[in-house]
Amino acid sequence: MTAVDLGKLESFHMRCHRQLLNIHWSDYVTNKSVHELTGLLTIDDYLSRRSLSVFCHIARLDVADPANGTLRLAIDMKEGRRPDPSWSRHPGRPRRTWVDQVRDDAGIRLSTLWSTEVAREHGVAQRSLTRRQ
Repeated sequence: MTAVDLGKLESFHMRCHRQLLNIHWSDYVTNKSVHELTGLLTIDDYLSRRSLSVFCHIARLDVADPANGTLRLAIDMKEGRRPDPSWSRHPGRPRRTWVDQVRDDAGIRLSTLWSTEVAREHGVAQRSLTRRQ
């Protein structure tokens, strides 16, 4: 998502908040004060949380699931591990991907986030097995 798209979404979000609060467009009320009144997240924060949620969900999927394998391959590529020694990237600047955005939102390395989520899933599975017995 580009900064222009994010700005348009945020302005729409603020306009909706102002309508719900009956704030007229000519009233001088800052966006910060509107956010404090509503207590809701900004669009950027909301999208960051949702993308991290999707990443964590895919990381906890079964290893045989294609989505899990695809995400694991993307993380390996970002970490510098090639899938095949003969593989080479196309020339030119690499495009910014969804995985790059997740890494920036999380603030940690993707491999660390991945291992945390996989361990979390195994911990949940072990607790549920213990409860059944």
